[in-house]
Amino acid sequence: MTAWGCLFGLVMLATGGLAGLLTGIVALPLLTGSAATQTAAWRDLHQVATAQAIFGAALDGTLRAQVAAETQSALAVLGTQAALDSRQALLNQTATQSQRLVLATLTAAAVQDAQQRTQIALDFSQTQAALQQNATRVQLDFMQTQAALGNPLPAVTAQNQAAPAAVTVTVTPTVTVTPTPRPSLTPTAAPRLTMTMTMTMTMIPIPTATPATPILLPPTDTPAAAAVAALSVDFAAGLDGSRWNAADSDDWRSEAAGLRALRDGAWLLSRERFPAARRVQVDFTPALVAGADYALLLAVSESDGLTLTLRSSALSITEVRLERRSGALLATQTVDLPLRQQSRLEVVIAGEALNARGAPLLVTTLPDLSGMVAGAVGVQFPAEALLQRLEVTSP
Repeated sequence: MTAWGCLFGLVMLATGGLAGLLTGIVALPLLTGSAATQTAAWRDLHQVATAQAIFGAALDGTLRAQVAAETQSALAVLGTQAALDSRQALLNQTATQSQRLVLATLTAAAVQDAQQRTQIALDFSQTQAALQQNATRVQLDFMQTQAALGNPLPAVTAQNQAAPAAVTVTVTPTVTVTPTPRPSLTPTAAPRLTMTMTMTMTMIPIPTATPATPILLPPTDTPAAAAVAALSVDFAAGLDGSRWNAADSDDWRSEAAGLRALRDGAWLLSRERFPAARRVQVDFTPALVAGADYALLLAVSESDGLTLTLRSSALSITEVRLERRSGALLATQTVDLPLRQQSRLEVVIAGEALNARGAPLLVTTLPDLSGMVAGAVGVQFPAEALLQRLEVTSP
């Protein structure tokens, strides 16, 4: 190696040392700052990651809490629905039980009412029998008294038995007094007093419940030929014989409230005729008997007619029957309706339908109603029934 080479090497070594020193002086702070910056950046990234992790954990917790809340809400809804269903089932059971109690109460009331009506009818029948026995006993006593007095009795006929008999026995009262002639200390008998008394006895036949007689209308009672549209009669004013037919004039008695039937099966039939399609209304007071039939006669002619019969037992309507005059049964219905003191029966015939109103009694169709001609209207009642009013109008 030469001297120049050594010098060149020293110069290069010095230059390199100087360059390294300058590089260290200038680049070291830059390198140190970059490391700090990177450290800060990494720290920031770590903090961001940590925050993200915390946020994710919080978000997961919120979602889990929301799911838990929704689950609790769903469970609460299910519990509320179950409670409502249970309450509804309880209400349904209560309503069913209440309906059963109401039906049982109505059934018990109906049974009790029927028993009471039956008992009333039985008591009435027993009272009637007792009154009949009492009247018979009184009549026998009277006959024995007459025989003892030596008065002959008239012969008993069916006519005398059918009508009330009023028998009066009168003897002139006489009084005989025998006084003593003068006062005396000797006991004497009291004055004799002889009197005869006036006795008045009335034998009244007791009405009894007998089976209703069938409706028999003789051809001579055929209504007049003229047909009218309407009729309204208040029987409190009496019976107009020119407008009504009856089997016997003694079958009915005029009273202040209407016409009283005096025998079972007593009937009235108008002389006027009406079209078959009519509305007929009858107001009446039923008889106080154990059982009877109340009939409404409709469109009665020489060859045809309808009979609507209300059959009663123990003061209650038990059956409604619709028959033709020939006896053919058209319809029947079993009912249980109490008879009231003021009863009303309304029958409407329109087209081929018949409807008995006042209570849901009978609804039926009459397929051959078109073949019926205009006819009379009337009633047939048991003894002691009171006919108050009859009205015929268009349906």
